[in-house]
Amino acid sequence: MKFNIVLVGTQKKKDLVHLKILLDVSQILQLGLEDLGHEVSLGSSLTKDTLNIILGYHHLWGKRLPADYDCIIYQLEQFYENDESAVDLLSNFKAEYHRTLRSCRYIWDFSKANIEYLANCGIKATYKPIGFHPKMQRIKSDTKKDIDILFYGSTNPRRLRILNELAKKHKVIRLFGVYGSERDDYISRAKIVLGVHFYQAMLFDEVRTTFLMNNSTFMVLEDTPHRKYDEVLVYAEYDKLIETCEYYLENENLISEKAAQAFHVFSRYPESEFLKSAIEEL
Repeated sequence: MKFNIVLVGTQKKKDLVHLKILLDVSQILQLGLEDLGHEVSLGSSLTKDTLNIILGYHHLWGKRLPADYDCIIYQLEQFYENDESAVDLLSNFKAEYHRTLRSCRYIWDFSKANIEYLANCGIKATYKPIGFHPKMQRIKSDTKKDIDILFYGSTNPRRLRILNELAKKHKVIRLFGVYGSERDDYISRAKIVLGVHFYQAMLFDEVRTTFLMNNSTFMVLEDTPHRKYDEVLVYAEYDKLIETCEYYLENENLISEKAAQAFHVFSRYPESEFLKSAIEEL
């Protein structure tokens, strides 16, 4: 089969920087599809006579997809059902997302919770988590660890409360709008990469966490009811995040052990197998 991986919004300058977060996803998709023997192209436009895999569909702001193209939307947004702080903000987003999703014949989603939510809205999606690939190993393991805690992503009061408190005693680096090799250099220097949810109720951060597991990087993650790989990842409740980070900084020998365990487990789940299963359901 021929696949065309499309990053929506790459022709708009305001979207270009933050769309780079999807480059890791486009790369793992390409590698996995090629492992299965498929022909793969990457671009910013839909093409005929191929199956287009669309990343970043939320940049369409509710526009419908043209009916004369074969498309799969890879749905990577998080839908929230139990967080009152997010309801008003996200209600308009959901309506726009739904319009675009309903115009697409095939939808892949990383989260079983999302799939259940979409099914209740009359939208069918197929489970497609992100898997392992050896060519996604980009973080240098021999770099000096001169950063105690790294956080990358947007900030809000909920996140800043934790980061500011940690920064009183430790070297904390915050990144926003930094991707690719520059971000990877910071990751290689960090003892801990910290994950704090933007809202109180959040799903497992598939894109970020799988990339870090693929690269033997230690993480402390705020807990979620939708845990994955909980036998090897370190989860902590919001009020325990600071305590948990400090415990591992005081016991640095455990950091490399936990990172190696997470890599070992994740490497059992090749991207090609997840793709094969999803393609068979088309």
